[in-house]
Amino acid sequence: MKTYSCWLDTLENSLSAPKTELPEQTDLTIIGAGITGLTTGIFTAKAGVNVTIIEKNQVGYGASTRNGGQTLAGLKLSPGALLKQYGKEKAVTFYRETLKAIDGLEQFLKEHNIDCDFNRAGGLWAACTPGHYQGFASAQTLLKDVYQHETHLIPPQNLREELGTNYYHGGLLDPLSGGLNPARYVQGLMGVALESGVKIVEKTEVVGVSRQGTGFAVDTSQGRIVTNKIAVATNGYTPDFLRAIRRRIIPIGSYIIATEQLDESTAKELIINNRLVFDSKKYLHYFRVYDRRLIFGGRASYVEIDPILSAKRMIPQMHAIFPQLQKVKIEYSWVGYVGFTFDQMPHLGQMGDIYYSMGYCGHGVANAFHFGRNLADLILEKPTDFPFLNLKTPTIPLYYNYPWFLPIAGAWYKLKDFLAH
Repeated sequence: MKTYSCWLDTLENSLSAPKTELPEQTDLTIIGAGITGLTTGIFTAKAGVNVTIIEKNQVGYGASTRNGGQTLAGLKLSPGALLKQYGKEKAVTFYRETLKAIDGLEQFLKEHNIDCDFNRAGGLWAACTPGHYQGFASAQTLLKDVYQHETHLIPPQNLREELGTNYYHGGLLDPLSGGLNPARYVQGLMGVALESGVKIVEKTEVVGVSRQGTGFAVDTSQGRIVTNKIAVATNGYTPDFLRAIRRRIIPIGSYIIATEQLDESTAKELIINNRLVFDSKKYLHYFRVYDRRLIFGGRASYVEIDPILSAKRMIPQMHAIFPQLQKVKIEYSWVGYVGFTFDQMPHLGQMGDIYYSMGYCGHGVANAFHFGRNLADLILEKPTDFPFLNLKTPTIPLYYNYPWFLPIAGAWYKLKDFLAH
């Protein structure tokens, strides 16, 4: 079994930037070469800024290439929770921004001829219980009447037209969501960044940041770089020395397995219309078929475990939904750390004098691009009415680096799923 993302094996060329030495000085230093960092670099460099991105590993090393490739409408907070927490005007503005994110990404991919198999095949929210399905009916009405977003209920008796399983109790289909190949997506962003003049310095760890005159000194494993501005784009991989930001982001492991290539008929039977599927559990599952493989993800653990152990936990969960895969070999197992926040909202702004964007809470494939673009506007001091700008970023006492509370939260979510059934 391969313990890395299956997406990497779809690339013809290595996902690594040309070797670049750390410059002595730059206008903008971005920490992290994932979707957010690359996008911020592209749009600031296009405006004439001298940009250097510093990456501890290689381009896209973190969750940017370790996700399920789902470009989903909406946020982690449900439409109802969003409305209750922020009121109608703000909730609608927040939600509509996620639709702009998918539209903007689609346009960018077309403009730059990035072939990452982007396809708006639709996102399917699958109900784990009859009660969850009743909630979908309410959500559909809310989405239409308040958010002006048309979705389609799929009754339990019709769900077999979408999924080759009897596990679920109906669904809600969003036609605007879709999917892509995240490794090709990130590779495409890297290409545009390099063409725009961005310097990408890989395998270089940032170990400290300090004030120097009106700018900053950034200390790295390869030496020091002096910069006018700093942007942090590390999300679920934020280092401890950035404590103010680190205390507000929770890295949660999202574990994924991928089957061997299935025969055409089996692959078609699993997800008939090639939807991007996620279910209604708190301890959720999400899955899709790509290149005749079932790519199946979820929360195998709220504490770090290795991909071999996580696969042993994930396989029975996959078989419960698709028992026809009992004899199918699992070829890949990996983990990526999703950046969650305490209010389950993404955040963008300045903390002190450092710019940041983080906390997509499992909805980062399109939103990280959109937020990176808006972070560039903030850095360039362009007028902006971006609704997520400088939202209050909560934390809790005694949280500094290790998220000690996650096992407690995981047990609570498992109990809620059990009681729901």
